[in-house]
Amino acid sequence: EAFDRLGSRSRVLGVSVEWMQAFEYAAAQSSVKLDTAGGALDKWSRLVGEAELGSKSAIDTLNKLGVNILDVDKKVRPLSDTFVDAARKLDELSGTAKGNALGVQAMGKEYQRVAPMMGEVAKGSDSLVAAAAKAGAIVNREMVKIWEDLASSADKTMIKWRSFAGENFAESVKRGFDQVAAIVATTFKE
Repeated sequence: EAFDRLGSRSRVLGVSVEWMQAFEYAAAQSSVKLDTAGGALDKWSRLVGEAELGSKSAIDTLNKLGVNILDVDKKVRPLSDTFVDAARKLDELSGTAKGNALGVQAMGKEYQRVAPMMGEVAKGSDSLVAAAAKAGAIVNREMVKIWEDLASSADKTMIKWRSFAGENFAESVKRGFDQVAAIVATTFKE
């Protein structure tokens, strides 16, 4: 399930599997819970998406952070790159009211709990991935795909088993429960 979640989350967010693992490793190294870090990343993704759709407040927040979400061809930059840019600014403003306010605007209340990892993320994607790889915290994308396929096969098998059991055993189980209920009723008769 962990590999399935990793692969699907990285696809949904548009980041590489390696970056997602490195991000999670940085969170763990900073004593930040993975759910909390993931929540902050989800909120960042939403902010970038809202800015792409023209939301003035989202664009204002990104401008205050000095984050440009568009590349030279006017296409949205990868989420991992924009998150690193935000981390650099937030790390620079660490411990200030302005930094806290911008972090909360960008990532919600989770920012207050993910702030300790901004310094690691601010070092850049390459550094983040290299540190996680050096620590043995990166599973290559081919292995993640194999685990995802196994999880999918297991899910399909479980669904088929549930259907088979429901069709073939329901009557027998019901008869057994009815018999137990009858025994209990006669045993505890007044």
